[in-house]
Amino acid sequence: MQWFASSDPRREVWRQLLELANLDLALSHIESIHGSDPRHSRNREKQASQLRVALIQAREYFEVAERASLLTRPNHLFYGAVALTTALMLLRGDGTKSLDAVRRAPGGRQHGLELSVGLNAGDAANRLSLLERVSVEVRPRGHFANWIACQLALERDFVRTDTIDTAGSTQTRMEQVGTLRRPRFGELQGSKRTLLRLCQQLPDLHHDLARFRIGPPCSRVSVRRVCYENRSRPETIKWYVHSAAEATQLWLILEKFRLPARDAIGSLDALVDEDRASAIVEASIEHLSGQLSYPDIRRAADGSSIIYGRELGTSELCDAYMLAYALSMLARYYPDLWVSCIESHCLAAKVIELAVETLVTKIPLIVLGEMRDTAVVVSSQAPPWQSW
Repeated sequence: MQWFASSDPRREVWRQLLELANLDLALSHIESIHGSDPRHSRNREKQASQLRVALIQAREYFEVAERASLLTRPNHLFYGAVALTTALMLLRGDGTKSLDAVRRAPGGRQHGLELSVGLNAGDAANRLSLLERVSVEVRPRGHFANWIACQLALERDFVRTDTIDTAGSTQTRMEQVGTLRRPRFGELQGSKRTLLRLCQQLPDLHHDLARFRIGPPCSRVSVRRVCYENRSRPETIKWYVHSAAEATQLWLILEKFRLPARDAIGSLDALVDEDRASAIVEASIEHLSGQLSYPDIRRAADGSSIIYGRELGTSELCDAYMLAYALSMLARYYPDLWVSCIESHCLAAKVIELAVETLVTKIPLIVLGEMRDTAVVVSSQAPPWQSW
């Protein structure tokens, strides 16, 4: 995991992304992933050049999105997301994912998603109708399929880890504690999600959605792992589930913790406070890897972690991209519905406003992490484990 402190996090993310607009750095990164076989040097150079162009274009789209009003902002946001996922595809994909190869392929110039709209302009101004009655379906071919195929198969989960030596001294750092398998494209094909569901899976919105009483079962969580040098004692992990919206949501989260007795040597315990909808879950085991199952966790842009009481089933970038696509399609092809919703200041309009602002910041940050194969946080604050 990489944590960067900056007085301007959004600018710092783009500074780091645009390092790959340098052809030498882009080529070096491509070779670190795909190797440096001299027989394919020209193809790697071409891919690096196309990667550079995609990043430069992405930055301009996002700069315009930062300045535009909500009435047109989703259009610039989505095409910025297209450019960034194109850059990711060019970095992690092979020669079949170069721009010229994709253009020749069947469906290569399509979005790969389809919007379903089940309301009129009058309905769009009514509470959550626009979010509940508009959905996105994954199609067999197109840009979405192309870049999803280049995502890493596993998402790594990092937690604060305290390693205690025989003298009692403690060394603290962030370490990988597990992985989440991402669905292959075939598992996503044909699936359909409402805009409300996509918004509910953005961790940065969890607090506001809870205030609006439309949030999913989730809570802010802090995780701490304690290991002992020479394995003199079993290692432990504690999840501090701070505050679900209500006790029923808390129990949905707790039910996702599992430590199979046939596989594990250890214990799994929980201290529950139903009045505050909070809990401390502790696992004490001798061999962690492959034994403990715990709820899906996503990290907000500020570095805080959100734990969910249901399976998310997708990567965060997948959800963010699908939401950006849907909002852009509504703004372009359904302007009567879009303007009716936004100008009404209905609840859907408030959620959309928060979601678009979040995506302008979060999509570049997620893509940066995808390119580096690690979680990345760029915050105005120092890493919290340094102050524990």
